[in-house]
Amino acid sequence: MDLHDIVSQIKRYYSEIGEVPSMVKFQKFFKISDRQLNKHGWVNLVKMAGLIPNQYNKTATSIRIEARKSRVLVLDIETSPMRGYIYGLFDQNISHKHIEKDWFIMSWACKFLDSDEIFYADSRDNEDVEDDKRICQQLRDLIASADIILGHNSDAFDIKKINARLIKHDIKPIPEMQTLDTLKIARRFFKFSSNKLDYIANYLGVGGKLHSQKFHGLDLSIAILNKNPEAFIDLEIYNKQDVVITEAVFKKLATFDHRINLQLYTQSHVCICGCEEFTKDGMRYTASGAFQRYKCKSCGKFFRSKENLVPNEIRKNLMK
Repeated sequence: MDLHDIVSQIKRYYSEIGEVPSMVKFQKFFKISDRQLNKHGWVNLVKMAGLIPNQYNKTATSIRIEARKSRVLVLDIETSPMRGYIYGLFDQNISHKHIEKDWFIMSWACKFLDSDEIFYADSRDNEDVEDDKRICQQLRDLIASADIILGHNSDAFDIKKINARLIKHDIKPIPEMQTLDTLKIARRFFKFSSNKLDYIANYLGVGGKLHSQKFHGLDLSIAILNKNPEAFIDLEIYNKQDVVITEAVFKKLATFDHRINLQLYTQSHVCICGCEEFTKDGMRYTASGAFQRYKCKSCGKFFRSKENLVPNEIRKNLMK
């Protein structure tokens, strides 16, 4: 069915039924595929028929919208301390001139959301454990293969720290992409007693950080600098556990954040819980217009359509 035929059928529907059809009703009436209608855009087709789109029509019919889920990379890095010269133990104001050895990335761990495979790298096999160029290049390439970066305090710490080492080694920057930060979600929607990842994970019952019994805090970093093989084993276990609990925490928190949408910018949709079935559930009104709201049939999470349902002519008058 070509464009002229579709427009004619829309006119016919209006003439016979006496109402402007919704896309769902029109498809059922004339047995037309999504591909045919999406090619031209439903709203444009209705307007070409000389009608005002009936965009507020609600239906309880479940809709299944298929999509390629975004590749969300959960990441966490571990950095070394700086080493320098100090005059005392209390109230010290350390100048950059007193830094003898700057920090570096000791290790990183990553996993894609809903995947069991965990990627990990450190410098234990390097002659110089402080040379992180190789693992930085590996991390940059892995991040570049993702659509979204996810971490805890990753916007303020991990990503900026990674960038600092990339530019140090003349490695290409990370491509611009969306980020998700569980610390920001926690601060925006909740009032936890602590926003530390370990506390939130334990509070939500999804586990917690794994702490070494042999190396505590700074002692682990010092052992890494001394090339202690046992320290690298502990570092790997600790780093990998962080990405596992970050993913678990994210899945819990994301249900409360209506802004999180893991679909790509297509006409498709997949919920964070993996469900692909939704129902229309009222409208979302903002100062800029009206948007269809959808509800996931599995977890009940709400989503808002990107399409503004208020016609341009009306919006222009409202803005005067």
